[in-house]
Amino acid sequence: MSTQLLQRHTKYPHPSSQLPRIWRRLNGHPKEQEEMTLYRVTDRLRRGRMAYVPGDRIVATVSAWLAELGAESTLVDDLAQAVRAGNWPAAHSIAEYLSVEVEFVA
Repeated sequence: MSTQLLQRHTKYPHPSSQLPRIWRRLNGHPKEQEEMTLYRVTDRLRRGRMAYVPGDRIVATVSAWLAELGAESTLVDDLAQAVRAGNWPAAHSIAEYLSVEVEFVA
């Protein structure tokens, strides 16, 4: 088997494998700038639980928290869409219903 084939399928679990991605982010690569927007999602039902996530991880985070309670809701998708669109009045209304808070961080 050639070394090129082996390199293509090698996984790098160590954080240093992300260095090229970090470098692109720091230097303003357009693909990475979208991922730079972070939101703080706070669980209002469990004191002190929060997560800093990009917009595309809001659904997974809030859905996981709801699943711990044995619940699920399609409003989670609406919340993430409102946040990414910058519709903060709608986002805060939906977040209140889901017992979470979402804030823009960076």
